[in-house]
Amino acid sequence: MDSSARREKILQILQESSSAVTGTTLSKACNVSRQIIVGDVAILRAQGIAIISTPRGYQLVVPAAPGCMRVFVCCHGSDLMEAELNAIVDNGGIVHNVVIEHDVYGNLEGTLNLHSRRDIQQYIKRMHD
Repeated sequence: MDSSARREKILQILQESSSAVTGTTLSKACNVSRQIIVGDVAILRAQGIAIISTPRGYQLVVPAAPGCMRVFVCCHGSDLMEAELNAIVDNGGIVHNVVIEHDVYGNLEGTLNLHSRRDIQQYIKRMHD
């Protein structure tokens, strides 16, 4: 499979998936290394395809569902983070991202897309690892 066909296959897998797809899953489906997938995703993004990386893998950006969006400003340590995230998802919310104010680098933003307690557990485990 050439690189163009591989990128089409990656896009097809992402379009058909209802949840995030890991780089490992994509690499196995395409018979290449995860690093090749990382490069292919970068090329797809450069072509204007809205792919985001989450703690659970890659996914296409879907238009926002009707509803409301709120920003929660917090100042606490990791000891209270899990309770806060659980409170949001337990009440039907989605944690889209986190923004950290850094004295030197300014605002650092990370996409999370946490929908459930399972997502939160995986996120916290990755942070500790």
